[in-house]
Formats: sequence, structure tokens, C-alpha cells
Amino acid sequence: MTGRAQPAAVKICTTIYILVWLHTVSATTEFRIVGLLPDQSDVFIQQWNPIREYLDREVGSKFSPRIFFSLRSKEAYTLAQFDSADNHDFVYTHPNMIACLEAEFLYNPVATVQNIRSGVAGLSHFGGVLFVRNNRTDLHMISDLKDKVVTVFNFKLMQQEYQVFEDNGVSLFADSAQVRFTTKTDAEIMQDVLHGRTDAAFARSDVWDSADVS
Repeated sequence: MTGRAQPAAVKICTTIYILVWLHTVSATTEFRIVGLLPDQSDVFIQQWNPIREYLDREVGSKFSPRIFFSLRSKEAYTLAQFDSADNHDFVYTHPNMIACLEAEFLYNPVATVQNIRSGVAGLSHFGGVLFVRNNRTDLHMISDLKDKVVTVFNFKLMQQEYQVFEDNGVSLFADSAQVRFTTKTDAEIMQDVLHGRTDAAFARSDVWDSADVS
């Protein structure tokens, strides 16, 4: 993301402008945006700083007294400790986190950023990949993972894959020999599969497509 406002940024800024305008009765002069993302704290601050500057310039200047926006980040896997009154006004997170926020804290989605993946914009699905070593001739189907070790990056990021197990009559937790939850990066998890430290693992589909595990 560059300093020049993108269409998605304008859409978000317009939505935030309306919400801030409705909220001005509280005389708030600072609106806080928290990034609820897994292992991307620095990336969020870096990528969203141009948006913050745009909000300050295009939205903040239209209010009197002038309002400002600030950024901070919070790790996605601390949702259990996430406080809906934790000094923030807006939350930016991944699509699969929205249902959790809606159910636990009655949050409402207000705008969506459409990422560009492999040159394609406006993707409508959020998916993942379950992968094994290509020489594991014993692993071809979901049912083959019974009594095997499966590594998971984060439970919230594997909900889709969990449902695939259920649809194939396999319980990920009851039928696997072990389910390992880890804070390793996707590349490190791939190395664990390649070196036989785990039988199978999950990764987001776009990470798998662009991975360099050489």
C-alpha cells in the first residue's frame, strides 16, 4: 500500500467518516484503530500508516475541534482476553475473525478490504491447504490422517479445515495421534513437514501458492 489512497481505502474512510460524525456527540478527538492480526503487528502499523494519514487529512480536518486517528496492534490469538472496551473505536482483522467478534462482543462489520492475490482482486473465498510430503504415499485422503500428527498454526485460522474433517467422517481432535498448535511461521511449519517432524499441516492457500521452501 502506498501513500496514495486506493479505492478500498476511500471506501473505508467514507464509512469511518459517517460513523465518526455520528459519534461526535461524545466530543472525542482521537479515534483508535486496533489491528487484530496473527503475527503481523509491525506489518499492520506499516501498511496502515498511509491510511491513518489519509484519515487525519481528509476526515479529521472536517470536524471542529479537529479529530485524529491512531493505530495499535493486538495478536489475534489473544481473542480470549480481548476486551471490547479496550480503548479502541475500530478493529481491523481477518474475515474469519468477524464471526467471533460478532458473537462474543456484538461487533458489526462496516467495510471490507479486497486484497489482490496473484493479480486477482475481489476474491470471495477465504481458504486453506492441508499439505503433506509428496513421498508420503500412505497419505491421500482425509481418512488417512487418522492416528497421524497434524500441526495447526492457530485454531481460528483452521476452522474451514476442521469442517472438512467433519464432512469426511474424521474428528481432527479425536482421531489424530496428536494435534500440535504452534506459533511458528508458515514457512517454518512447511519445513517441519518436509523434515518429517509432523505428518501434515495447515496453511492459508495464498501462503502455500507463494511459498519458497527451497
